Amino acid sequence: MVLEIVVETVEDAIAAEKGGADQIEVKCDYSEFGLTPSFGMLEQVCNSVSCNVLCMIRPHARSFIYSKTDLAAMA
Repeated sequence: MVLEIVVETVEDAIAAEKGGADQIEVKCDYSEFGLTPSFGMLEQVCNSVSCNVLCMIRPHARSFIYSKTDLAAMA
């Protein structure tokens, strides 16, 4: 069993790892059910913890339906 904790800040990531997280998912804008965080935020989290780090890939909050250009950007 893997304990994954979703975080939005570097401080949350550090606390999650200290609390026993095996991996962390980083996202931003919880009010929109999560969007892709900035590269800078992701880099800071990766440099601050030693557990696995995953990243929410969702470019916009309009829907969960993506156009070809959305999919290309996500790739």
